[in-house]
Amino acid sequence: MTLRDRANPKRFTTALFWFLFGGIFLFGDLMVQELGKSLAYRIVGGCVIAIALLAGFGLVGKGHYKMASDEERIASSNRLKNWLFLPALMIPVVTVIGTLFLKGVSIGGVYLLDQKQLTLAALCVACVAAILTGWWLTKGTPLHAIRQSRRLVDTIGWAVILPQMLAMLGGVFVTANTGDSVQKVVGLFVNPDSRFMLVVIYCVGMALFTMIMGNAFAAFPVLSAGIALPFLINVHHGNPAPLLAIGMYAGYCGTLMTPMAANFNIVPAALLELKDKYQVIKIQIPTALTLLVADAFARMPLTYLRQEYPNHIMHLLNDDGDVLPPRELHPIFYGCFDWHSAVHGYWLLLRCVRLYPDLPCRNDIVALFDEHLTDENVAKELAYFTAPFRASFERPYGYGWLLALAQELKQSSLPQATGWYQTLEPLTQDILNRLVDYLSKLTYPIRVGTHYNTAFALALGLDYARSVEDSALEQAIVTAAERFYLADTRYPAHYEPGGDEYISGALTEALLMSKVAENFPAWFDAFLPDIGSIAALMNPAEVSDRTDPKIAHLDGLNLSRAWCMKHIARALPANHPAQQALRDAVAKHLAASVGHVVGSHYSGGHWLASFALLALE
Repeated sequence: MTLRDRANPKRFTTALFWFLFGGIFLFGDLMVQELGKSLAYRIVGGCVIAIALLAGFGLVGKGHYKMASDEERIASSNRLKNWLFLPALMIPVVTVIGTLFLKGVSIGGVYLLDQKQLTLAALCVACVAAILTGWWLTKGTPLHAIRQSRRLVDTIGWAVILPQMLAMLGGVFVTANTGDSVQKVVGLFVNPDSRFMLVVIYCVGMALFTMIMGNAFAAFPVLSAGIALPFLINVHHGNPAPLLAIGMYAGYCGTLMTPMAANFNIVPAALLELKDKYQVIKIQIPTALTLLVADAFARMPLTYLRQEYPNHIMHLLNDDGDVLPPRELHPIFYGCFDWHSAVHGYWLLLRCVRLYPDLPCRNDIVALFDEHLTDENVAKELAYFTAPFRASFERPYGYGWLLALAQELKQSSLPQATGWYQTLEPLTQDILNRLVDYLSKLTYPIRVGTHYNTAFALALGLDYARSVEDSALEQAIVTAAERFYLADTRYPAHYEPGGDEYISGALTEALLMSKVAENFPAWFDAFLPDIGSIAALMNPAEVSDRTDPKIAHLDGLNLSRAWCMKHIARALPANHPAQQALRDAVAKHLAASVGHVVGSHYSGGHWLASFALLALE
């Protein structure tokens, strides 16, 4: 048909393209039998090169197709309605039925379907059944089906064969032992004992390799053979099934971000006849990046919440019996370097599951909570707080994060979360009471950009109080916030940042007051007039050494500033003069630090992901 279609200016080269492609499938086995593997493989290789050249030089074109009129199509649509989907639905249904129920079924000693390739044989039967059903429904003819198939294939063009080509390329990489090369390179630059870094490289590598090749089938054997098998499975004894599923998930994210992906970009763009052939991919990129980053963020606390050392203990000893390892002192919150980081590590996991319910590590998160959040462990955590001379332990920063964790448990869609919430409730109530008592005697707010900042804890506590409808706690926080901050004007934000700060005193206070002040825009204008002119606040902090635990705080400052600025902008009118300055500053702060979260040194890696998630929401 293509060869005879004079409306196609490239009919000869287009026909040659499809002839070569079809000929490989039709005569490939015959050539091997008659000519031998060596010559047959050379011929097939030459055909593949010719196919690539024809496509690469734009020699595959579209022709003329006999189309039904708009009136005929509307009439056909009204007649068929949803029955039109029946042939498409039959393919998976008949395939599953054939695979499950025709295994071992024979007549006269002859199997109905090839038992070695049962699923593939069932798929062929399903396709034939779908074609026959389509003919019956549409009253069409076999010739009409062939013409429409040709129109569809020509519309998509050479990209229709891209998945097969890329899958074949994956086989080439396996034969060439490319995975061994990847293994050697990874071994040179990555500590093989760092399980988390290996997982990060595996996932990011899957995404990037998929973007380059256009298909995860080409990336999967290379990265799995180079990283997953030798390091994560053989050395760290990882469970192969979920581990490889994670790899394919990362590859899927890469597929959404590459113009090379036929099914996710080229095909829909062609079928929808979009003017911008990259429009689909542009829309998919934010979703793919978010999914990939959320999974990577979640895997950081999943690893670190079970990592007891190194550990920074803020521990008051009452006697010799208090000399205990972190796991004995805090059986739930012993990981992630310190108590409060462990608390918001759990918060991060729940938040990720709430935002992305199909997160690949969801089952791992449930297992972690089941393991640690028990009545016995909560009782030990509570006992630590009630011991003598520990009234100021984790006050107020840890208080705020514990209430934020309780809020996430309350709002979680996980069926187990209700039980976890009730289990944690004794500790939650104790922290809640301690916060209220603390506010009643705190004469002055603490404005530093570190753990003792009052506004940060109050902002988290206020969100918790409103989510669980605790009016007493809400009133205590609102009263304290108004007492501390309502009269503030012309905050000296140009003195920020301090050298080890991860919270902006100015912006965190503004964030809190956006939740409290009746006329927040007026309060904000008096508090930070002409915010866009404050260069120290609008520009991100410079981080000179990310391995230094104090200097690494500045990455957190950039992320927490972005979080605060986003919320402040939402609380201001759309035409407020500060809107553009805030948007620009958010972009600069994110660009400065969000890329340093995943795979960062443990000095920042044990806590930065929580702040990154806040900044990206």
